[in-house]
Order: sequence, then C-alpha cells, then structure tokens
Amino acid sequence: MAQVLKGSHRQTPDREEIVAGVSTVLTELGLLAHDHVLSACDMAAELEVDSLEATSIALALEERFGVIVPDTMMNSIRTPAQIVDAIITLTQASNGSAAVTTLGAPSGDAAHCG
Repeated sequence: MAQVLKGSHRQTPDREEIVAGVSTVLTELGLLAHDHVLSACDMAAELEVDSLEATSIALALEERFGVIVPDTMMNSIRTPAQIVDAIITLTQASNGSAAVTTLGAPSGDAAHCG
C-alpha cells in the first residue's frame, strides 16, 4: 500500500520528472550512468545490487518523491525502468489517482547494463 509521508501534499510529478529524479538517485548512488536509467538491465545480476543497496535506493526514492516504497515492491524491481514505473504508481496512488499494484520481475531476458 502506498503512503504519503505525513505533511506531504505534493502534486503528482509527470513521467519526465520521475525519470529525472530516478536518474539522479541512481547516479548519485553510483549505480548507473545517467543515460542508462530507462535501460532494461538487470540491476541485481549485472550491477550486483544487494539488499542493502536496494534499501538505500528505496530510502532515496522515498525522500525524493514523498512516498513509501514497500519492501515487497522494491524486492521485485529488477530494472531502472521498473523503478520509474513503480514511482509513477506510488505517486499516483498517494494522490488518489490510481491503485497500487506490486510489480513482478520482468519476463524474458533483460538487456545488459552498459
């Protein structure tokens, strides 16, 4: 379930703003180059993102977008593009615009990070 942080009544950012924010988070954490944010690379397998780094990503995203990223959602995210989709879902849900669904692992082979 998505939650808005107390005292936070933000407007739902558009996809472009979310992509930019996710890009900033991932590059500041040293995980991806700015131009690979929408790639389908498998972060856990190719970048060796462990659970501690996933938690760091979730906390940074929560701070940036004013939402709570459930552990179950973060654990199922494999690609930067799925992070963007998850934040869109969470921000819309926190503003009453959409229902939250847990994202599953991608089907098929993920593209390589690069």
